[in-house]
Amino acid sequence: MAKSIYLDKKIQPDEISLNDDLGEAKLFWDEIISRIQEIYSLVSCEWKHYGVAWGWSYVIKSKAKTLCYLIPQKDYFYDAVIFNDKGRAAAADSELPEPVKQAVEATKNNPKNIPYDFNVSQKTDVEIAMKLIEIRSRT
Repeated sequence: MAKSIYLDKKIQPDEISLNDDLGEAKLFWDEIISRIQEIYSLVSCEWKHYGVAWGWSYVIKSKAKTLCYLIPQKDYFYDAVIFNDKGRAAAADSELPEPVKQAVEATKNNPKNIPYDFNVSQKTDVEIAMKLIEIRSRT
């Protein structure tokens, strides 16, 4: 999982810091959250601190299943998704761009279910992020 720009456990990110640090990408952050809430049932969202090495991530779940982690960066964020073998196969059979498919497939060599971190920095990235989340939701 990518390291967040917010490392201090005592300072949980808020709307002001996200607006300042994500810039235009904050629109895409909000869109992904909104779309997830429209599509999936019993959605919960919470900030979670993963220690000084990784910092704060925004965890989005549907029921008990983690759909993704949104990890803030400067002017962009990562949509981090953990895929099992079934999820990697579904991604390979999907209409995702070939470089994304290859990167998802490469996660099989990661220990301890390290997620695939997809960089979201422009509007076109939102659709790819949503497809990754959709695959995760059904595998």
